[in-house]
Amino acid sequence: MNGLRRKVRKTGRYRLLAASLGATLLATLMSAMPMQTAHADPSGAPTYRALAGGGSATTDALMNALAEKVTVNGQKVLSSYDAARPGLTSTITTKANCTVNRPAGDASGQMALGNSVAWGDGCLDFARLAGEPHQQSIAPVKDVTYLPFAVDGITFAMNTSKNLYGPSLTYLRGVYTCGSTPGITLHPLLPASGSQLRSEWLAALGIREEDVSGGKYPCVKDTNAGQPIRENDVAPVAADPDAIMPVSIGRYVAEGWPNVRIGNIRSVPESDGRGPVVPDTEVFPGGVGYAIHRGQLRDLSLDELRSIYQCSTSYIDGKWVTPVLPGPSLVRSWWLQTMEMSEADIEAGQYPCLRLWRPDDSPPPVDDGFGIAEHEIVPFSISEYLRQAVVLDESQVVKDKRYGLVLGGLVQGDGVVKRPFVLNSSFGRPLLHRLYNVVPAEKQRATPWREVFTGDTSLICQNTALIETYGFVPLAPEACGGGAQMLSDPTPPSYTIRNARSGKCLEAAGTSNGDPVVQRTCGSAAAQRWSWAGTDKLQLKSANSGKCVATTGDLSGAQAVLAPCGSDTGQQWMSTAGAGSTAVGFKNVRSGKMLTVPGGDTADGVRVVQWTADGSSEQSWTLQTATTASPGEDVLSAPTTLAATTGTGPAATRLTSAATTSEFVAAHYPERMVDVRHGRCRFQGWWRMGAYGKGGASAPIGGTFLYVDGYVDGPKCLVTMEFRGVNYDRRADWLMSTDHWFDASKPTGPGKNERWMFWGPIQGGSYDIKVGNVPYLLNFKLKDLTTTDVSFSTGQVWGPKANWCAGWPPPGSPPGCSA
Repeated sequence: MNGLRRKVRKTGRYRLLAASLGATLLATLMSAMPMQTAHADPSGAPTYRALAGGGSATTDALMNALAEKVTVNGQKVLSSYDAARPGLTSTITTKANCTVNRPAGDASGQMALGNSVAWGDGCLDFARLAGEPHQQSIAPVKDVTYLPFAVDGITFAMNTSKNLYGPSLTYLRGVYTCGSTPGITLHPLLPASGSQLRSEWLAALGIREEDVSGGKYPCVKDTNAGQPIRENDVAPVAADPDAIMPVSIGRYVAEGWPNVRIGNIRSVPESDGRGPVVPDTEVFPGGVGYAIHRGQLRDLSLDELRSIYQCSTSYIDGKWVTPVLPGPSLVRSWWLQTMEMSEADIEAGQYPCLRLWRPDDSPPPVDDGFGIAEHEIVPFSISEYLRQAVVLDESQVVKDKRYGLVLGGLVQGDGVVKRPFVLNSSFGRPLLHRLYNVVPAEKQRATPWREVFTGDTSLICQNTALIETYGFVPLAPEACGGGAQMLSDPTPPSYTIRNARSGKCLEAAGTSNGDPVVQRTCGSAAAQRWSWAGTDKLQLKSANSGKCVATTGDLSGAQAVLAPCGSDTGQQWMSTAGAGSTAVGFKNVRSGKMLTVPGGDTADGVRVVQWTADGSSEQSWTLQTATTASPGEDVLSAPTTLAATTGTGPAATRLTSAATTSEFVAAHYPERMVDVRHGRCRFQGWWRMGAYGKGGASAPIGGTFLYVDGYVDGPKCLVTMEFRGVNYDRRADWLMSTDHWFDASKPTGPGKNERWMFWGPIQGGSYDIKVGNVPYLLNFKLKDLTTTDVSFSTGQVWGPKANWCAGWPPPGSPPGCSA
């Protein structure tokens, strides 16, 4: 080794001299070198693009990159404008004659889009939202659709001089409610109001925005030096050794932030305990990456790294760059293998550009940034870097020896970057959330919104590598862009229509034009299913033939028959209902007469006619949902994990045994969404996950829970959730129901409206403490309370049959299973 040392030092004297130059001289040299520039707003042709938007500061960099990549018919169509910050113009010009205020974040981006939709000016076409719509501190924006495409997470950032070892959400709630923190001084910071990151963080801690903005917790600050704190701007943390603030995990993955550490949060539901970020062993199989000073060097490709270490290249983007190798170690060995180099070649002096020694004649220590100059690169263990950068818990405390270094990514041939560590998608609820693009509801299936944003085949959803480049996790195809169901119009709900006097149902007696409409004993036949669509003057369309109910004339007694659906007012009907009535009448628009069972006849096959309104029960009808718009059933063969249980008995026995011994048994279902509309009301709900067990931080004792969340939009709406399941112990099917109201006109605080958020856990079986409950069906029933339509629109989400069918012993089996 001494011979190697002498050879390298002789051939590389000028490199050692440069390494020993003072920081001041080096900074002077580097200041003359060009730096990479970042374009905040769209540039280049076309000047004005079809889809312009702004909003979230968390996703602006990603959407700017997508704007340069996404094309429709060879034309760039996205204009994504950065959130407001110092140095940017206060307004943006999105189209010819369209100059608007630059949105400052999630809330202002959506409100600006909502205003543009309401005014019909076409100035804004989408907005960026980094978090769940129902977690927002603002009133719902009208007439928009939220299309998810990626996952991000939240944790806290602190100064490198401060350690907070794996606090719980309860501890952090104490910090942000100005509680006592013995032994440590903390200054809690938040992004300015209107930030979704702020809303998600406060929701995770169980703190109301009204209390923070109202001054209830004076220790919490959202300004720095008199200026609002921007999302993911860690300058206040770098400057204040006691500061703590929430940050996007995805932005940390993509950007580094050498002067801060991010923290782990323990005892979070559904967490795997590995912390907010994990090494990417697929792209870096040896677990070794390279470290740089981010302000001086960019991410590099593998070919560029090999060229630098093999001394073929001394400059990158006009900047002097020097490769460094640490002393003998596994990190050094693996890096040389990756660089296609050998110790023998180094010993022979084949690579004179390498720096192998520090000015004090000692080799550079492994996984240590001390003495690494701003123009140098050094290999670094990814797991060791994360141990220094992320404060996991007391048992893994190590000295932070990064000294301003960050891990670089590997640039691929298509320009995307593979990161050495990635967001841990099992960090735990509620610290994970989705990223959305918000679009006008009426445009989600129109060109170019559909091609860019909507559905699993959208261009945004197809750019998974670019999404990963910016630190986020792409959504699974079945969820991205709202999934495949977003690409087709929702199936309208169909109803049976029952006469109040006879109790019989409206039925199409045939499928041909002129066939009569009759009443008949209610059943499941398609001839008794009708769709009732429209907002004022509606049509009754037969699900069996697709034809509409019309009258044969304008006089009383004219028969109701089938006719091709069209614009004839003789097949248009208006619903009428008295206050508090549970029934509705159908009034023909042309004749003004009511759909009637003549004489109140109760016989099957009686032809329905129109008759002058008289308020009788034979002119009253009740609409009941006959079928629903459902995404379809899951087809998992083994959704329930029973590995922790013992025994070979029936499933019921095994589940009960698991609960009795305090073992937690979970059934993870794929995320499912149902989209229900009724009049001007709309509800989107998600079935997240079901579980059962006894004890533990993640489960109610002996019960079942189902995570359900969603949002409702409209003037005044009623949402009824019916939750069905089976119970192994009692061999019984059970049902629980709960109503939620939404009134957009009812104020609950300054600038806010009443809104209900649907978030679990919802415990099955009327909240009884039971063992072995398994949910299998969730009904969402929606009603617009501003109309006289007394019906509900209904959507369903089904759980997997295999959850309870397998191993069910006699005497019977649960619903949906064969005996």
